[in-house]
This record gives sequence, structure tokens and C-alpha cells, in this order.
Amino acid sequence: MTTPSQIANPMVDYLNSLRTQQQDSNATYIHEARHEFVSELRQRAPWFPDEKQLYVGTKLDLLAADLKSRRIELRLLFLTGDAGDGKTAFCANLARQLDHEDDLRWETEIGPFRIIKDASEVDEAILSDRILEQLRPSPTRTLVVAINEGRLRRLFRSLAEPAQSLWRTVVEPALETSMDEAHALTLGEAVRSSGVMVINFRHRFHVRSVTPALLQVWTDANQWEASPACSTCTEKGRCPILANVLDLRTTSVQSGISDVLAWSHFSGQRLPFRRLQAVLALATTGGLRCNDVQGDALRNETALGLLRYRYYHAIFLRGDLHGPVTVQPEPIAQTFAGADPGYFVSPERDDEIQKSFGMTGPSSSDEGGNASWVLPALEQQAADELQQQLQPSTGFEDVAAIQEDLARLMRYLRRHAQFVDSVAGGLDWRQSLFLLEQYAAGQDSERKLTRTVVEAINRLHRVAEVMSETITGNQIDPAGLRVPSRQVLELSFGTEFDVRADCGPKLPPLLDAYLESTPSEIYLAAWPAGHTSEPAKLRLDSRLIGALLSVLRGYTSWYSLGPYRRDLARFHGRLMALAVERGRSPTLAIRIGEKRYGVTVEKGADRSRLRFEGRG
Repeated sequence: MTTPSQIANPMVDYLNSLRTQQQDSNATYIHEARHEFVSELRQRAPWFPDEKQLYVGTKLDLLAADLKSRRIELRLLFLTGDAGDGKTAFCANLARQLDHEDDLRWETEIGPFRIIKDASEVDEAILSDRILEQLRPSPTRTLVVAINEGRLRRLFRSLAEPAQSLWRTVVEPALETSMDEAHALTLGEAVRSSGVMVINFRHRFHVRSVTPALLQVWTDANQWEASPACSTCTEKGRCPILANVLDLRTTSVQSGISDVLAWSHFSGQRLPFRRLQAVLALATTGGLRCNDVQGDALRNETALGLLRYRYYHAIFLRGDLHGPVTVQPEPIAQTFAGADPGYFVSPERDDEIQKSFGMTGPSSSDEGGNASWVLPALEQQAADELQQQLQPSTGFEDVAAIQEDLARLMRYLRRHAQFVDSVAGGLDWRQSLFLLEQYAAGQDSERKLTRTVVEAINRLHRVAEVMSETITGNQIDPAGLRVPSRQVLELSFGTEFDVRADCGPKLPPLLDAYLESTPSEIYLAAWPAGHTSEPAKLRLDSRLIGALLSVLRGYTSWYSLGPYRRDLARFHGRLMALAVERGRSPTLAIRIGEKRYGVTVEKGADRSRLRFEGRG
């Protein structure tokens, strides 16, 4: 039972309110519901920060400031993207900058601005009238509309000129994911001339800046160990929530979590602001509340049992955690699985981890002889408890249980080490993230991404020498036969293929100034050597790059590509079509062991037959 001196920390309640999967909670992760919730927390604890102190800025704040100062003159601004991207939050921030203190209604007029915070709340006929009004000469106000992409497309389909011209020149190009630099410049000029702008949140990559900023605000010592709640709590020495807070305020952990989230982004998974908040909130609280830690639920739990609520386990949690306190995972955690080192066995890395907590000596030392990284208190206590059980004098006889506990501890420590130690840099997922981010940032002057992908594709085609500048003309169809080790479908295109990496969209500087953006599509383009044509494209994401890196280490079975075998097959099909367009005559053969059989078609009067001719 909670003693009078044990006060529930309102920051724990606030963070859990941001989760999309918390049990027994209101939907306070939705922006409109948060103001009232924070007000209630401040009534209970006046020392709790207000909304301005909890606010984390982004590049969109500059847009709100420029609109207010009239540095940028617009007649119409569309904010479009997915649910939870922050469209309503932007509208509220703009209203605050315009000194509007009340809640926004479905339509709010503030001086020279009219704000529609959510177009789904507005009848389509009214919305059409508002937009057409803005397209008339010299409108009296700037109209800001938060609208999802599907409704935006439907809306413009129903509008007549001049809306259709606006659609072709401004709105539709802003929704594209493969816009090149020339089209980006054209879009920028169209925005300037029309006074209409579309901020597409789908082009936003805010993980690298927002993740550390949120964690810095949420882990301020004044809200935790220096607060009236935690400073008097008798359980603070074994509290997983406080342990998470102490770790999450460090730069290395913030950077490591940003890496996992960025890897998920480059695997094709978008991270709207709401989803990002929910993941980080779960990492901070572990899904616990103060009365869970202070009450009977965890009172007698072992240190090892408490580790299941640590940030490095919570962030990778994919199935419900049952007992002693049930925690539901955030659905997006499924996309983090490839970056989870918990089940990845590396003898060298596990040896480093064992050294780090004293089973075989310190892991590595600085000049003063100190270990390079030290276990936090809870992890050290769990290790000490298990070592005590392993002592012969304890009489512990449940061998299966101790083996399971040791395995659990090792999984936890692998995850912990990934966020605090540089040894994790050798993992495939980190290498694939580095290649993609370096290219996306325009820093791949040595064409490392292209060369890595091309060399791996050629290795899959059984090319013996290192070949990283062109794709071989003799290829193996990855989806052609079910058992490649027995028989292989070979394609001879009669030409090699030149390659380059490419990406999109490129944003006009006018839009790029307000979005933390990065290309949402990165792909390998290939075409017959010596010719120019519309290339075949293979989309590159972090999971495919990770699989190709394993190919370079020797795993040359097509099975290592998993679902990407079909993507490669479609890529090959396009390459074949390009070869035919350039006058080549691709041939097909089946290789069985050391023999090859050419495949041709004999056309008869009534039917056609396949003919197989041995070639060696």
C-alpha cells in the first residue's frame, strides 16, 4: 500500500497519456484532449510544467512565425499527411502566436487568418466554397486547412477551374514521392506565383531532431529525482521508471534510440509525431505507473523481473507483457524487430557483455584502468542475484529456471549494450542505416551505397570477381525455381547494365525550409550499358540493404532475400524488356548441377512445345 510520503509523479501520468495503447486511459494522445489533461495535472501538482514548457519545437515553428510576420504571403495553405502528424498542433501553435488563447473551433478567424483545424469536421460543400473564395483575386484572409491526403484529392476532383489548374501546378506535385530537382524548381515558382502552398508531412523526417529534444524535456531532473514526488519515494532506488529516465537523458542512449527509429523510417515505415511520442513515452515509463512500483505488484519482484520494464526492452516489446504488471506494446514496435539485438548471438559481443558485468573481468579500460562502460544499478543487482544462485552453497536445484534466467539477462544486456557501447556499430542494421542516411544526406561521394548493392546482386548471380560498377548480363531469376540449389533458371541478356542510385522527392527550397525532410524513396536505377533510356528501378530500403550485406559476407542463397526475391524478379523482368528494346535477344537456360539446358519454343501447327538442348 502507498504510504502518505509516496506521491504519484504526474510526469508518469502525462507520459502514459501519450501512449496509443495504454490500458484504461482516455485518448489524451490526441492534441485536442491534451490541454485539459495537463491543466488537471497542474491542479494536482502546481510544480508540474505547463504546455509551453513541455512543447518541443520543429522547423514548422518557423513557418508559423513567417506567416505571422507576413514574411511569407499566402492566400491558401494546405497541411496534409497522416493522422497524428501534427497538423492540428501546427494550427494551435499558429493561433497561439497570433495571441489566440481559446480552443480552436472547426473554423476559427483570427485577424487576417481563417484556420480550419480538421477538414474531416467540415461539410465538403462548405470546404469547397472556402477554397474557391481564396482563389478569387485579392482574398481578404489567408486560409489554413489541415486535411488528410485522401480527402484533399477527392476535394479537388470535384472543383472546377481555376482549382484544376492549381491542382496540376501546385497540389499534385507536392504530393509526389519521386519529384526530381527540375520539377522541384518548377513547383517552387508555382507556389510563389499562386500564393498557395502544400506542406506534405509525408516528406518529413523529424526523428533525428525531435527524439533527443523530447527526451531532454521529459527527463529534466526537476520533474524526477529533484521533484516532490520522487525525492520522497521509498522505492526510488529500485524504480524502473526512474532508472529509464536517468539513462534516457544521456546523449548515447538518445542517439541509439534515434538510430532504431531512423532505421524503421528507412525500411518504409513512417513515424508521425504521435507515433514517435508514444514509442518514447513507453520507453520512459516502461508501461508502469507509480502505484505499480510503490504497491504490491512489484514489491517483491526480483531485479531481473524489473528489467522487463527497462527502456531497452520496452522499445522492442512486440507481444503483450503479462504480469506482474500487464503492458501492451506500441504496434510500430513490429518494425523495430530487425534492429533488436536481443536474439542475435555473437560470441565476441556476448564475451564483451559478460566482461562488462564482471563474470570474466572488465570489458575494456581507459588509461586509468576503468571499465569502458558500467552496468546501471538494476542490471548489476540482477547479475549479482544470478551469480549468488550459481554458488554451490546456495543449494539451488532448478537448473532449467536458472538457465532461462541467464538467457533473459543476456538478452536484456545485449539490448542495453546496443545503446551505450560502440561495439554495436558492426551490426548489419547499423551498416545499412549508415549507407542510406549518408546517401540521403548527399554525402555518398564514393558511391558506397550503389557499389554495395551492385556487388551483392552480382554475387547472387554467381559472379566470382568483385564487380561493383555494372550489373552482369548473366543473371539468375530469383523467383524462377523453388530449389535453386538443385536447378537454376538463368537469363542471358546479351548486355551488362550501367547503374546509379537515385532518390526523391527533391523539395523546393521554399518548402524545405519548413520541413525536416529526407528522400522518402531511394532506389537503384539500371539501363543497358552504353545507352540512355528510362531505367529499371529497384527500391532500396534498410531491410533489403541488410540482406544484401549478408550476401557480401557469404550468404549467397536467394532465400536470404526473403520477400525481396519477388522485387528482384520484377527488376529482372524490366531489365529484360530494356535489353530487347536495345536489339538484344535474351536467352533462357536451366542449370542443373554443372549442366546447362537451353530452352526454346517449337511452334507446331496445332500447338507449341518447349525444347531443352544440353550445353555441357
